[in-house]
Amino acid sequence: MGQKDLWQSDYFDSNVRFADVYNGIFFHGEEIIKPEELEPCDSVFVQHFQNQNTVKVICDKIRKWKGQHLAILPLENQSYVDYRMVLRIMQEEILGYEKQRKEAYEKAKQDGYSFDKNEFLSGMKKDQKFTPVIPLILYMGTDSEWDGAKTLYQLLEIDDEIKPFVNDYKLNFYDYHNQTDFSNFKTENKLLFEVLANAADRRKVQQLFLEEAENYSLDREAAAALIGMAGIDMDLDKLKEEKEGKVEYKMCKAFQEITQEARAEGYKDGRDAGYKDGVDAGYKNGVDAGYKNGVDASMTANITALMETMNLSLEQALDALKITGENRNKFYS
Repeated sequence: MGQKDLWQSDYFDSNVRFADVYNGIFFHGEEIIKPEELEPCDSVFVQHFQNQNTVKVICDKIRKWKGQHLAILPLENQSYVDYRMVLRIMQEEILGYEKQRKEAYEKAKQDGYSFDKNEFLSGMKKDQKFTPVIPLILYMGTDSEWDGAKTLYQLLEIDDEIKPFVNDYKLNFYDYHNQTDFSNFKTENKLLFEVLANAADRRKVQQLFLEEAENYSLDREAAAALIGMAGIDMDLDKLKEEKEGKVEYKMCKAFQEITQEARAEGYKDGRDAGYKDGVDAGYKNGVDAGYKNGVDASMTANITALMETMNLSLEQALDALKITGENRNKFYS
């Protein structure tokens, strides 16, 4: 699964992960927004103008929080630097409020409300209040940090003298490149952002899977996101386990897959080395030496591959390959 495919998944359809993103970024990990308080919300905002032009904005994920009274939470997943982002989100907010105005106006008409002249011409009741629209941009690009504007001021050529009279607009923005501590996230979002932050360092990613393997039992969407970010090309069904009628996806199996690849490569290197030694020693001696050296070289290559690719100690590599007894002891000499 590639970068673009990842965010076409339904990873943030989970209310638990959705709430965790906002709590982790806005509220320092405190559970202010509870998953059970989130409700589905239409992700399309449309505005029709008298000249028959139409503006439509589609948000990636939206939830209503505590009904209609506190907030609507659009979540934008962004995998590339979009230099129009400030303008896009400004438009998204405007259309979000306009949608609320229109719906309230139509409901008031259906309820038989008597509009005065100003209310009728405005298309809204004088005392109408709107639910806040709170967009959050998650930048998921792996190539570089975000280098686009995050405020309207950054898009304007503006003199300091008039700046106080021009309203600024600021994005709620999260770029994992600028983070080193992901402990504010309480779900698999923590592991996802850690994998993203270390995507260029395969050893570190593999080490994360090794250290975190037993901490997460994931659904299919989360597993797809994580192995996609890690650059692991494998069938998701290999991670699947069924226990007591519940299907889970275990990241420890992704670690096992990487280990098996390393072992297979090590075996090939060892076999080639043994064959070469056998030819050099002569046919008879080569059979014995080739076999012995091939086995030894295969083991050594397996261990070396694990230590290098997974950043393991010798002890951890021997444990992973289940090498015991005399075979284990000779690697300490």
